[in-house]
Amino acid sequence: MKNLCCLAVLIGSICLYGVEFSFAENGKAQCLIALPDNPVGFDRDAADDLRTYLGKMTGAEFTVLPESEIPGGQSAIYVGQTKFAAAQNILFDKLTAEEWIIRTEGNKLILSGGNPIGSFYAVWRLLNQFGCYSLTWDQDAVPRYETLMRDIPEEQNRPVFSGRFIYNRYPPILRYTEASEQVIQDYVKWKLRNGLNGRHNPLDSQWVYSAHYISHFPSFHSLSLYVDPKLFGEHPEYFTMNEAGKRVAPRRFDYGGSLCMSNPKVAEITLESLRKMIRKDRETLPKEKWPVVYDISELDGMTYICKCPECTAVAQEEGSNSGLLLRYIDSVAREIRKEYPDILIRTFCYGYNTGTPPKKVLPEPNVLIQLCDKYSISDPFHPLSHPFNTDRLAYFEAWRGKAGRIMVWDYWNISREPHPDTVFDALQSDLRYFRDLKATDLFIEAARNPDTPQSFIDLCYFTASQLMMDPDKDPEKLADIYFQYYFGPVAAPMRELFEEIRKGVMQQPSRQTSGVTTHWCYLTPEFMVRHYVGLKKLAESFPEGNIYRKRINAERLPFLWYTLVHRESYRKAFKEQGIDVDSLIPEWRALVDEHVRRFPSRKPYARSNFQNALMQVDPGVPRPEKFKSVPAEDFRLAVWSCFREHPTFCSSIVDDPDSIVGKALKSANPDPDFHGVDKRLPGRDGKVTQFTWRNLKLSGGVQLLLKEVPQDEKYHWYRFPGKLELKDNPSLFYGHGEAIYANTGHLYDFTGDAEANTWDAWFSAKFTGPAYVPGSTKKNAIFVDMLVLTRGNVEE
Repeated sequence: MKNLCCLAVLIGSICLYGVEFSFAENGKAQCLIALPDNPVGFDRDAADDLRTYLGKMTGAEFTVLPESEIPGGQSAIYVGQTKFAAAQNILFDKLTAEEWIIRTEGNKLILSGGNPIGSFYAVWRLLNQFGCYSLTWDQDAVPRYETLMRDIPEEQNRPVFSGRFIYNRYPPILRYTEASEQVIQDYVKWKLRNGLNGRHNPLDSQWVYSAHYISHFPSFHSLSLYVDPKLFGEHPEYFTMNEAGKRVAPRRFDYGGSLCMSNPKVAEITLESLRKMIRKDRETLPKEKWPVVYDISELDGMTYICKCPECTAVAQEEGSNSGLLLRYIDSVAREIRKEYPDILIRTFCYGYNTGTPPKKVLPEPNVLIQLCDKYSISDPFHPLSHPFNTDRLAYFEAWRGKAGRIMVWDYWNISREPHPDTVFDALQSDLRYFRDLKATDLFIEAARNPDTPQSFIDLCYFTASQLMMDPDKDPEKLADIYFQYYFGPVAAPMRELFEEIRKGVMQQPSRQTSGVTTHWCYLTPEFMVRHYVGLKKLAESFPEGNIYRKRINAERLPFLWYTLVHRESYRKAFKEQGIDVDSLIPEWRALVDEHVRRFPSRKPYARSNFQNALMQVDPGVPRPEKFKSVPAEDFRLAVWSCFREHPTFCSSIVDDPDSIVGKALKSANPDPDFHGVDKRLPGRDGKVTQFTWRNLKLSGGVQLLLKEVPQDEKYHWYRFPGKLELKDNPSLFYGHGEAIYANTGHLYDFTGDAEANTWDAWFSAKFTGPAYVPGSTKKNAIFVDMLVLTRGNVEE
């Protein structure tokens, strides 16, 4: 390690000096581009990119030739593992796959590196020095130089993090919409040029490396790959015991279950399954493609591993379920290391389940601990070092020194509700922290909203990609480049808008989270009206179809959506400017349509969230008969688009012809113990027919316990006793434990006082099955299709 540190210092000092190299003069190429006679890996892609972008920058035509055809004495750029580079004592077999070398030798420039992609990174490292970047799949930054002569610092380096991946959802969007092949290739090239090496799916698997290169699927939440749920019938003792003392199988292959990890037979089966996977990979794949990381991790959606007496005793001894997990994982890791010393076992340690480090056991040296920031409580808008994230920082610090190998799964602003906000100011600080934590690999979950994208989200993807290669790059300079080229003639006003958003986010007095983002204080009526008018005028200064008009309109989308969802709070301010806020609905729909059609595709709305978002903005359903006499200002309605499915608790949104809105949230746990009127839920404090509507962590909520239900298995309205006072915090409706859940924060009027936010609260529900209606032949289930708030008298 000391030698590596000395090498880094030496390279840093070498980078201060360089030899001037002439690329082009007066629009004429001054050098050739040489490739190995038999290029490998990404060598040809590297040479093609170098030729293309040098040409775009200088207007010159550059020629790519095999190095054997380069005339003696000719100035040339040697790309890849060339014989010329080898003759300069560059030892290719000593380079890692992503390591790059930049070196001048007289009138020759070497851009080389490890196989298969180090030389490609060397090319883009050079292009970045000239200010040339791939910003998005459809926009490059290409400065112009009629003459390009530069001192080229000598450099040998590699990315700071071995694994770098942003789950931005682009490949799934491109696949579901059946985007054109050109768009797909443009995205793949953007990803490569920015150094990302994870994958969403086969569409973007051209280069996958380190802990992201895993041959099996699922690649996480993977326990079922090793102990097949089909074994449950004969061997329920292999699987988790729940709070009621019952053994239960996973609800899905990757969700809602676990193993009895204190059972030694479970570890034996896991080890044999792992051996089979490794043998298969090594028999079917060439050696250079053998995976070295295999994931054995908890299934999603579980808050415990196993409640059997033996597992409980281990967890208590270790002070955490992580001890139970690591004893199981370590037993497998020790054995597999004897046979395959190069193999790493990756496992999650996160959340309430396994987030606390164990008191006694430590991970084996060949175990990679994947830590996860908790999206439901972590504030992604502020760095982990900010006071809002004190508890999250403590989580990471608790594992420092406990785990020899660490990978991090981080979250950005992935709330289902688009807001004008940005995580930009947390990027560099957090990535530097993860570097100092000695994390080797990063997975960032930052799924793009396909219909109404997060504010300046592509800027964040670009900046974070660059910072994962080198966290010490200047994010402000990267942002300058992005705005200059992405927004062109309107770079200044769009950068001004971005800075206003950043300032507003940083001044927020309370924590916002990845999972639930409440109202931002800076989104005042004056702010929203000003930017609605200003951005619309700016967009319309360009003709229809113009790329800058489309890009401005994309940034208008979260503003429009937020305005419409909270239009009762903004109605007065817009009216004062002569704007009917309801008239913005068709405008928003038209801009969404423009955005989803910004690239050629056969099914632009495939897997779209648009219908959900539209239902939240404009339910488009008739006023329920019971409330037709209630004045509009005294009535609020929320439908299925506000509800959240919870597979762990067997709830899902379903089509229901019995409902006037056509859909409902259905909670249908197959276990009869979870059904019945006024019956306590197994392992929980609440009751089956208990419903609550409240503010998160604040007073003002209401609760209703039904001790009898109608026997016709149809929808009926239920009124909560007392008054619901909504406050400036997420408000939640839930029932049947947490199987029935709705986020109703958008109903809060942040321009009104307590009286304006005090309501009578109602919900529409039906109960089916013999647990509720004796003799029924239907399945046990609770359906909720609508929530209503009213003021004034309503007939019961």
